Amino acid sequence: MASTSAPTPPTSRENYLFQITLKDIQDPLITRTLSCPEDATFHEFHQAIMISFNWAQTHEYNFQVFNDIAPSGTDSLLGIDYMSARPVAEFSDYEPEDFPQIGIPAPPKAVWKDSSKVKICEYMAMSAYRDRHLQYEYDFGDGWEHAITHIGRAPRTEKFVCVGGEGHGAAEDAGGPFGWDELKEAYKTKSPSQSQKEKMWWYESFCTNGFNTGLSGDRAWRWSQERVNGQLVRLPEMVWKHDRKDDVCELFWDQIGATKKVLTAPKDL
Repeated sequence: MASTSAPTPPTSRENYLFQITLKDIQDPLITRTLSCPEDATFHEFHQAIMISFNWAQTHEYNFQVFNDIAPSGTDSLLGIDYMSARPVAEFSDYEPEDFPQIGIPAPPKAVWKDSSKVKICEYMAMSAYRDRHLQYEYDFGDGWEHAITHIGRAPRTEKFVCVGGEGHGAAEDAGGPFGWDELKEAYKTKSPSQSQKEKMWWYESFCTNGFNTGLSGDRAWRWSQERVNGQLVRLPEMVWKHDRKDDVCELFWDQIGATKKVLTAPKDL
C-alpha cells in the first residue's frame, strides 16, 4: 500500500528563489524575483505576491501545478483529441467546486490542498510536482496568471525578500492583460479619445491600486524594490491600505484597514 504521509522536506535551510512573471504582458514585463523562506506556506507566498505586485487583495486566488501537455479529452462532435495542460494539484484557501462539462469527458480531478497547510519545502520535496509548471492566478474574472519558476537557492531569511524585478504593478480590475494594454496605450496617446479619457480618469480616481499621477512617461516602468521589502518584512500582521498619491507605488499596511480618496470627474469628460 502506497504511503500517504507528507514527503520529508529537504534538510537545507536555504531559501528558495522564485521568479514570478505576469503572463501575456510586455513593454514592460511585470516580474518579481522572491527569496522565500523554505518553511513558509503557500498562503504566505500568496501574501508576498500581493505586496510585490501591488495587488489589492480584493479577489480569490489559487496556485496550480500543471502536468505536461497531453490529450485531455475528445471533442464529442468531431471525435478529435485536443491537447491541453491540466492542473494536477491546486493550493488555495477554499476547496473548488466541480462544474460539469457537457459532451466532454471530465479530466482527472486535481488534488486540492489548503494553502495555509502546505509549506514551500514540502512542495519542493514532492517529486511528482516540483518539476512541473507552477502557476499563481489572482482574480478569476480578469484572470491575472503568474508563471512561477524555481531558479535557485538563497541565504536563509526569516521573511520573504524581493531581490529583483521589472515593471509597475498592473491595474486592479482593468480587465486582464488586454485591459492593462489599453490603459497604457491611453496614456501614450497624444489626443486620447473619450473612451481613453474615461479609462485614465477611472485609474486615477477609482482603481483600487491606482495612482493620481497616472502612467504617463516612464511610470509604467516604475516600482520600488526597497519599499516592497519594507512591506514584506511586516508580514503577516498587517492589512492592506493604499495611498493613491504615492508616485512610486508604496504600499502602507496598518491595523485600521483600507482608505480611499474619491475624486470628482474632470469636466472635459
